[in-house]
Amino acid sequence: MEAKINALGPSTVSKHCANSSIINVFDISISRLSNPNDFLTEIQKRSEVDQVLIENAVYHVEITQ
Repeated sequence: MEAKINALGPSTVSKHCANSSIINVFDISISRLSNPNDFLTEIQKRSEVDQVLIENAVYHVEITQ
């Protein structure tokens, strides 16, 4: 499996596997936040945040370096 991922290019499989000098990606569990809507509103205001997706019960945050 690792060989296949490396052959495809890790960032094509998941941005979590991308080169961290190019993009940082992390997930924040929505259920762990006391006020998820406030968090989303505030994180989307951040100029360094490129994209926030809501998927699999997490906020998926991408920041280009």
